[in-house]
Amino acid sequence: TSAAEREAAIEFAKAGAIRPSIVGSALQKISQDPEVANVVFEILETQKVIEGKAKIVYATDSADFAIHYFKDETTCFNAAKRGVIEHKGFINSHISTKVFEYLESKGIPTHHVRILNEREVLVKKVAMFPLEVIIRNVTAGSLCRTFRLEEGQRLPCPILEYCYKDDSMNDP
Repeated sequence: TSAAEREAAIEFAKAGAIRPSIVGSALQKISQDPEVANVVFEILETQKVIEGKAKIVYATDSADFAIHYFKDETTCFNAAKRGVIEHKGFINSHISTKVFEYLESKGIPTHHVRILNEREVLVKKVAMFPLEVIIRNVTAGSLCRTFRLEEGQRLPCPILEYCYKDDSMNDP
């Protein structure tokens, strides 16, 4: 990487133009340069508002908006067991967008503004309502413990669960 490319990448990052979904492509050429990569990731970290099991919330230049970045990570047993499902973030960002667009079409206001790219959604800043929505296609975790089912069985149809979101209570 030339000095000019390094400086341009650092300025690009400082301007807030790099977020996780474009880090891969933007850094692909310069990732061999640890100094540039460290600057970019330090900037990303300072823009991060909060990170959960499925999403990262990033600040924007506006006091009214944030960006939700949907991760490929998956967890069970209250995040004691972790893994990665390729394209999960892509799928979840698009499902979320469809759900919020449907709610808005029925006159129910949401925080959703628009999808930005395959993993990021622009949202209005709001206070979080601590509700966890779980869609199960395979038996796992609390479903197995509660109903004494064997883990890993494919369900005949999806099960939709709503839970109070409180990790200190070992929620699903």
